[in-house]
Amino acid sequence: GYYFGVVKPKAEADAAALAEAEAAKEAETQKAIDEAKAAAEAAALAAANQPEPTVKQLDATKPKVKMSIKTGDVKAQILDAADGAIFGYTNGEPVEFEKSDDAVALILRADGYEDLEVEVVPSRDKEFEKTLKKERKRTTTTKKKKKTTTPSTTGGTKSVVVTTPTTTKKKTVKGKKTGGPADLKDPFG
Repeated sequence: GYYFGVVKPKAEADAAALAEAEAAKEAETQKAIDEAKAAAEAAALAAANQPEPTVKQLDATKPKVKMSIKTGDVKAQILDAADGAIFGYTNGEPVEFEKSDDAVALILRADGYEDLEVEVVPSRDKEFEKTLKKERKRTTTTKKKKKTTTPSTTGGTKSVVVTTPTTTKKKTVKGKKTGGPADLKDPFG
């Protein structure tokens, strides 16, 4: 049999394969960036579309007290825990409540901070100081890092760090965990 095909030199074929692999990685990275941007835009849109709480309507016939809640340098909404209506904001003018000896459950809410639930008894004018905790950011941990060196088309080498998240799962057989030291057999006994 005769072969009439064109044979590329090995170095040229390797360079072409490397360029193709790099282009594929680039496309994959761009896709991940585009997906992250889309997710961020969707979250921003959802936050923008979140309705503002309605202003708490107080009974005009009942006596009022003024309460001031300070939260350091963080301006937070003072919300009624029962219906989500807003009384006002912290660190500003005192907020009016209907005078009562019954406790009122409130939520202090600020962007980037955990909601803080507090109870106040609006029996007289009062001042409070509260501290809001920053929200914990969800992070994913990666345990393995591989450093690979690939030949570059410019003549040198290019280092690429690839991180892969790892998870460990233990198999369960009839209620027993496997994969641990108990599964090892003693070769001498």
